[in-house]
Amino acid sequence: MIKGNKVSGELKYITGNEPPAAGRLEGTIKDGIITADWSFVKQSNYYKIPVAFKMTKNAVFQKPSAVNADGQAYIPEEGEYSYEFPQVNCEYYPR
Repeated sequence: MIKGNKVSGELKYITGNEPPAAGRLEGTIKDGIITADWSFVKQSNYYKIPVAFKMTKNAVFQKPSAVNADGQAYIPEEGEYSYEFPQVNCEYYPR
């Protein structure tokens, strides 16, 4: 949900043979770029990682995150929006 420059909602990744990773997304949007924190639980572990997305007319692109020497997740400034999520009809995906 986008309200002004605030973004919130659920972010869910559905991957091959693993349970979905789903959790709360909270952040901001400016010039089509979403910068947010994603909080989720997977296999009894709690995670809070930064995420960055660039929205276009037909897709959303994600900039990969990285982990520093202390184990903290971050978004590298020099990274590119290399993961593409094309627009799809969501009625075919599980809730």
